[in-house]
Amino acid sequence: MKHTSKDIAKLSGVSRGTVDRVIHHRGKVSEEAKRKVEQVLKDINYQPNILAKALQANQLFKIAVLMPSPENDVFWKEPLAGIEEAQSEEALFDVACENFFFDRKNKDNFKKMADRVLQSQPAGIILAPSFYREALDFLVKCKEKEIPCVTFNTHIDSDDLLSFVGQDLHQSGRVAADLLYKITPVCGTVLVVHFNENISNARHIQEKEIGFREYYNERKKEGWKIQTLSIKEENQQAQFDQLDTFFSNDPNIVAAFVTTSKTYQLAQYLAHNQIQCSLGGYDLLEKNIAYLKSGTIDFLINQNPKKQAQIAANYMVDYLALKKKIPQKTLLPLDIISKENLQSFL
Repeated sequence: MKHTSKDIAKLSGVSRGTVDRVIHHRGKVSEEAKRKVEQVLKDINYQPNILAKALQANQLFKIAVLMPSPENDVFWKEPLAGIEEAQSEEALFDVACENFFFDRKNKDNFKKMADRVLQSQPAGIILAPSFYREALDFLVKCKEKEIPCVTFNTHIDSDDLLSFVGQDLHQSGRVAADLLYKITPVCGTVLVVHFNENISNARHIQEKEIGFREYYNERKKEGWKIQTLSIKEENQQAQFDQLDTFFSNDPNIVAAFVTTSKTYQLAQYLAHNQIQCSLGGYDLLEKNIAYLKSGTIDFLINQNPKKQAQIAANYMVDYLALKKKIPQKTLLPLDIISKENLQSFL
């Protein structure tokens, strides 16, 4: 049975105005009247209609999205699509998402855009924190201004964070290692390859490599050797030259793990030079898919960036408009994609 404020007033022996003040915690109410109303609310298991209240408030919720520019890295087109889809889903509420894009290779640009976000005075912030130390400083400022912040893709160890949506990246590294270990027929050198990353300030990359190395260290008695290769060159020929040096110096390279969605960049080299090497990496980018189909890439771990961002945006609306308590951490599954099950994901 749904009870109206009139019903509650009658049951507690007070006026409807008193009931309203007790439920909404406003105005002065005697302790006796408050006790009577609260007892009735408890007896009838009163649940306020949060959705109706939110709609009646007719409030504009301005949400700022701070993430790397999709123009510089195609990976970030998917999170942007997820944000837009969430905004469409939440059309019931008056939600406005303003996007602030930063250069993923320039921490000063990140700080500049982060300042612009704070100047825009949003009700909430959705953040993809590529620069770990700078993101920590930004979250402190958000807390000082009492702006809730939800992150996705990379977890930040901070009490100033409302919620995180993403994957267990340490476990992701271990899964990649386990797969390469099982599909590589001979023991030898395994490469961990970073393309265009500042590893010292990229916690998401560090966690993947830590998990990966941990797995192989448990099997080092078998003779496995792990080498890290960081490639900062953008030009393909420069990348090929660096890879030539590495592969020439170690003829026992049998497998490679690319820590980002740029797995296709190593696949291009392997295919061009007809090198047999087990290869795994991340994400369903068009170029990655092509090399997965051809067999140069053996598997991809789907990070589902669109869903990560979409859930983060949904959580922010739930928190702002419906005053819901949202999970501190939401971990998405580690989807393993091979040539055989690719179509189902597409």
